[in-house]
Amino acid sequence: MFQCSNSLKFISKHRLVDGRRDCHNNDDEIADACTIKNEYRFQCSKKDINNNKSICILPFRVMDGFNGCPDGENNKIRLLIGSMVRQNLSAIDFKNFWSSDHILSNTFFPSICNGIKQTSPMLINEEYHSDETECEDWPCNNIYSRCDTFWSCKNGMDELNCKPSQCPPLHHACVSPKTLKLDCLPIYKAGDNIMDCLGGTDELQQCQVGVSTQTIFQCGNVSKTTCLRIMLLCDKKNDCLFGDDEKFCQNYMTGFMRLCSSNVPNFNRSKEEEFFCGLTTTAPKIKTYFILSSQLDYTLPFESQKEHKFQQKTIVNENNFVRTNNFTWAQQCKRGLRVHVNSEDNNTYKCFCPPAYYGNTCEYQNQRVSITIQIRAIAYWQTMFSIVLLLINNNDQTIESYAKIEFISIQDCGIKYHINLLYSTRPKDESRNYSIRIDVFDRHSMEYRGSWDYPIVFPFLPVNRMAIILVIPAHQLQSTCNTLNCGSHGQCLLFMNSDRSFCKCNDGWSGKGCMIAGSSKFHCAPNSLSVGTNRDRPICVCPLGKFGSRCYLKHPSCPDNMCKNGGTCIVRDERMPSWKPICICMESYSGTNCATKDTKIDISFEKLPIPSAILFHFITAHGDKPESRVTSFKKIAVDQMSTTIYISTMFHLIFVEFFDTLYFAHLQYTYTAGEIIKTTIKPHHQCRSIDELLSANVNKQ
Repeated sequence: MFQCSNSLKFISKHRLVDGRRDCHNNDDEIADACTIKNEYRFQCSKKDINNNKSICILPFRVMDGFNGCPDGENNKIRLLIGSMVRQNLSAIDFKNFWSSDHILSNTFFPSICNGIKQTSPMLINEEYHSDETECEDWPCNNIYSRCDTFWSCKNGMDELNCKPSQCPPLHHACVSPKTLKLDCLPIYKAGDNIMDCLGGTDELQQCQVGVSTQTIFQCGNVSKTTCLRIMLLCDKKNDCLFGDDEKFCQNYMTGFMRLCSSNVPNFNRSKEEEFFCGLTTTAPKIKTYFILSSQLDYTLPFESQKEHKFQQKTIVNENNFVRTNNFTWAQQCKRGLRVHVNSEDNNTYKCFCPPAYYGNTCEYQNQRVSITIQIRAIAYWQTMFSIVLLLINNNDQTIESYAKIEFISIQDCGIKYHINLLYSTRPKDESRNYSIRIDVFDRHSMEYRGSWDYPIVFPFLPVNRMAIILVIPAHQLQSTCNTLNCGSHGQCLLFMNSDRSFCKCNDGWSGKGCMIAGSSKFHCAPNSLSVGTNRDRPICVCPLGKFGSRCYLKHPSCPDNMCKNGGTCIVRDERMPSWKPICICMESYSGTNCATKDTKIDISFEKLPIPSAILFHFITAHGDKPESRVTSFKKIAVDQMSTTIYISTMFHLIFVEFFDTLYFAHLQYTYTAGEIIKTTIKPHHQCRSIDELLSANVNKQ
């Protein structure tokens, strides 16, 4: 154990120099951790500049983005901590492991066999391997290598027919060493280790080593390969033994001005000079994302039809605001907001604390239950639900606190809500048991959908955290029971997620056995529902168009004809100051006013069993960032031979999935909103797994 200075506090030695301040004086972070017998510590090469002591950090501080070592050494390496632990490496072995050539970098799939070695050779089965070994059967001409100016194929096949190209198909541009004029060379003469072009432009891989992008001109008729930077061309100096770098020149530059300098106008150079100046290649990116713009030409394995093109949909990222952080205020009020109080003393300030904290500067934590909840609706994507979360005292069934969520699946699917429910007293009564109850209501019909129960299994903790995924059924499936006496003012029901029972009280009643009548002063408005009482006030669920603690306030009416094409206008959140109404659109329409026609996709099946349900995977290839995916679920009736789905988001590829099998359904290079796409799924569209494609012997290896 380690004792903090000037304190009675002891901490584990494993918590020394872990990047977290455990002692008041921060002496746990400046302690000499290298003297501790801990075989999993990583020792920095350089010592602390303040006290000249060695620095040893924990493994999770390696590659964590923070400089645990003086020169950031812990973030300059790529190693697998998991393998270190599995191999039981000591601190010395750990250091040797880092210093050796066995450090593994993250190798991305598109960079395998691309001509750039990015991993150090590793000895596997007595043979050295890297990301550039055993590439004989690897397709060098693929969507990641097409037209990127870098020859991934030895004969440059991946750079053929790239715009702008003045040569016929299957030909490379080439300056003839005999005529010194720009010509075209057939592909079969490229990459054969014979220089047919001046500067060796048909053998670019000879000079295309590493990530160099300038040393690309090859001198001819020499026993040793000599590669020149293009800036050395046409400088009136023979850098090649036989003057290859000066033969084709019509313009000569002197001093700091070079022929291929960016400030030399193109019209001042001949076609041959312009060709050589354009030889600068770009090394493949280490991390390349899925793209379609350089996709190889091929015949699609399916027939798709498009009809009725509408407006081109443009995706715009708006960023019209700037966030600023005042750290002085944040430190004074911790996690709260510092506000000025209008009083005689102009220097009076108060802190507005979030629910989880209290105190003059929000320095104390409230005892609470912190809930992260994600909601899913099986059906009725356009229905607004009211979800009421209750912190229940199980001893007398009183409600300690509550929170409400308005949920519309078509807009809120995937959102995670973070809610804090506080106990009614500070501190809480630890002699009592507590639980979380969730009630769900349909705000259109005011129908009760069900209740879920989540007991607090560790009541002794000041803060309990829960992660909940709530699935709302299509219809009320809750069962009645007779295990509890709920009197004449309630009904015994079973929870949706367990066999436990509870009393669902009628409006105006609450408590154990529904025996407590609500206050005559406070009650919910007509056509609303009461879930219970909290602090002698009812907890009300309002119908559409009403809001407020007791549902007596009305939302402003929606503008006439705001929602087009059968859309429904609602005002959903009374906490928003603008109360801006929104449109819930009918299927096949989307947008702020339901004025945008969605893309319609008709899917039929040929020589395949008709599934009862199907998953649609829509893939969008952004090119400069990871691809995105949207998945939709669709049921198919027994007598149906096809199905139709609508989508409002941009996409480039469609995969359909049923019976645990994936099929390629559609490909488009350009997205146009409002199209009608018709496609047929056939057996040969199946995307087979690697187990099916490779033989059992190869797969075992």
